[in-house]
Amino acid sequence: MLKVPQTDIEYFEFKVEGDETVHKLPLMEYLDGELVDELFSIEQIDKNADPVKYSKHAMSAVKKLFDNYLPGLYKKLNMQQINFIVDNWSSRNKVSLGEFKASEKS
Repeated sequence: MLKVPQTDIEYFEFKVEGDETVHKLPLMEYLDGELVDELFSIEQIDKNADPVKYSKHAMSAVKKLFDNYLPGLYKKLNMQQINFIVDNWSSRNKVSLGEFKASEKS
């Protein structure tokens, strides 16, 4: 039997102005598989050819990310705040979507 080792999850931590709560989002490599699949599906949509479809899928994935790891926070934030958090979370990831996807195939 193969025993999968438990890993220490790395997080992106942030606070929302006016709230002292430290919120945590796991870095991409620690997300659950279903959410990673959804993030990968966004890459398959041509942003320029179908910007509405791209935006809908991207926002759906972001909402799932928040709902899974930060329950209730999505409804308290405006789009500027959500985009700021996601942009900074994305820049903290050690692995981009493309690199992560390529490493899964090996």
